[in-house]
Amino acid sequence: MHIQSRFILTIASLALALASGLPNEVSADELKQAKVTQVIQDVRVVPSNASARPAAVNEDVHQGTAVQTGVQYL
Repeated sequence: MHIQSRFILTIASLALALASGLPNEVSADELKQAKVTQVIQDVRVVPSNASARPAAVNEDVHQGTAVQTGVQYL
């Protein structure tokens, strides 16, 4: 067997061994809080069971609260 073929076989075996050891599924925690860092034009915070109000920079947005962006046409 040539040295180049042996090298390729070794690298392929190593890659297969490393890939088989990786987890099959990766999950992340659910987002529970965010912070408003910038407000450009019309940005509103819509808490559950409340009316929409203008967002403020550095405001915390908790789970169950929506952020509405853009102009709404009625």
